[in-house]
Amino acid sequence: MVGDHRILELIDEIYDAALDSRRWPTVIESLSEVFHCVGGALLQRDRHSAETGFIEFGGMDAATSAAYQQYYSARSVWMPAALAGSGELVIGHELAPDKCSFERSEFYNDWLRPQRVYDAIGGVIQRSADALTVVTVLRAERAGLVTEAEQQVFARLMPHVRRAIDIHRRLYGVQLQRDGALRALDALQVGIVLTDGMSRPVFANRVAEEILRRGDGLALLRGQLRAARPQDSDKLASLIQGAAKTTRGIGLEPGGILSLPTSSGAAVTVLVSPCPRLGLLEPAALVFLGTPLRGPHLQEKYVAQRYGLTPAEVKLPQALVDGGRLVDYADRAGISLNTAKTHLKQIFAKTGSRRQADLVRLIVADPVLRLAASHPQS
Repeated sequence: MVGDHRILELIDEIYDAALDSRRWPTVIESLSEVFHCVGGALLQRDRHSAETGFIEFGGMDAATSAAYQQYYSARSVWMPAALAGSGELVIGHELAPDKCSFERSEFYNDWLRPQRVYDAIGGVIQRSADALTVVTVLRAERAGLVTEAEQQVFARLMPHVRRAIDIHRRLYGVQLQRDGALRALDALQVGIVLTDGMSRPVFANRVAEEILRRGDGLALLRGQLRAARPQDSDKLASLIQGAAKTTRGIGLEPGGILSLPTSSGAAVTVLVSPCPRLGLLEPAALVFLGTPLRGPHLQEKYVAQRYGLTPAEVKLPQALVDGGRLVDYADRAGISLNTAKTHLKQIFAKTGSRRQADLVRLIVADPVLRLAASHPQS
């Protein structure tokens, strides 16, 4: 049995990790020691595919974890039952009660057995329609199956693990402000939202909060970023999920761009990108929200200065950022469509863009342009 003193030590380590995510591998290694395991991981399994992302791991070498991520996750005998279950604990021998089938499986013979592992014990951190997040450790074969008493101890620890992760999420926003990042993001004059893989904001700067508060074109609905049109919401969710997988190291999707119409006829331009790892679990995706800059004259002035555009060319990028079509721009500007296409080709050459989407992405995400527009010259 695990003594109360050791349990209290584990709880202290868990809350230390809440303040410093670099300590999670140590927590996993301590859990492995207490429960006679050889290592483990804090991982997230996508429900719609076999992809698994290691958020943190301890006690396993890189080759072993990579083999699971890239191949054995899809062949895990335990994971299907874990995904279908509803309990708070995941116990290997309970997830695969047929001993003969388990011992004949590729998962056991080629991944578990070389590590001298036969069982596992873990706890569910979060279940959702899209993913299962668990902390789990792999039981050494010499230690036998996980006992009922050990399951009770692990269950006592899980509320602390969940609370530590929630604390980390809450502190993340405070740390952004403390480090001055919030002021820097606000100064860019472009909406910036950090989200998890399910489109739930972790952080939004002032401009993004204004856009979401208006709820025109893009809004928060039941805690998720949602577009006005269902088909746009589906596209946005898909872009964020793809970017999140890339952030977690289990995908290659670069994100993408959407133009969301508003009631005024303009558009909110959304640019989704993978996010650098900034903290435990979150954020997973970086979302830029572009709206027309304040002061059209100043905007044209800075766009022209930034990219060397002529007076005849400078109005076109803004029209595209606003979600307009090239033919509509030509009609409003009183020029032929061929002339508008010529202007577009010249703009492509000057900005290094190849497509309209690339040009919009460049304008929306250009921090120099946004910052300059917020500090007009006399």
